[in-house]
Amino acid sequence: MEILELFSVDIKIILFNIISFIIFLLLLRKILYRPVLKMLEKRRKKIEKSLKEAKQISAKMEKTDQQVEKTLKKAKKQALLIIEKAKENADKEKNKTKEQAREEIKQLKDKTAKELQEEKANLVNEARQEIVNLVVELSKKIIKRNIKQEDQAKINQELLELIKRR
Repeated sequence: MEILELFSVDIKIILFNIISFIIFLLLLRKILYRPVLKMLEKRRKKIEKSLKEAKQISAKMEKTDQQVEKTLKKAKKQALLIIEKAKENADKEKNKTKEQAREEIKQLKDKTAKELQEEKANLVNEARQEIVNLVVELSKKIIKRNIKQEDQAKINQELLELIKRR
């Protein structure tokens, strides 16, 4: 104890300080340490919950992305099918229109040919009629000058039969 007296250290004070320090530590532990631990534990749980939710959201996002990708692929396939059908329909319509045009041209050609034939026949008939009239007139003039009335009737009869044959 002499050493203690030499340094003027009082044991009572040291003991009091030690007890005070222990009480202070106990109070700190009760007042600060446990609430801080509880707060840290709550925060850790909240962070874990947030991480789990983030993982779930990430998984849902990935699943949604896959569904969107599938839907896009399906939509692209459908669009291609629609475009293909439209092309086929356009080709069919084009061919149908061409065929109709060909048919109309053929009908117009046939109609024109028929009209030309009829016109030709009419012209030939008119020409024949005109020739017949001219022949009859000419015959009348010739017969009046040279032939008697009996011969004239016979010639007229022969001309009529000739005209009827043609």
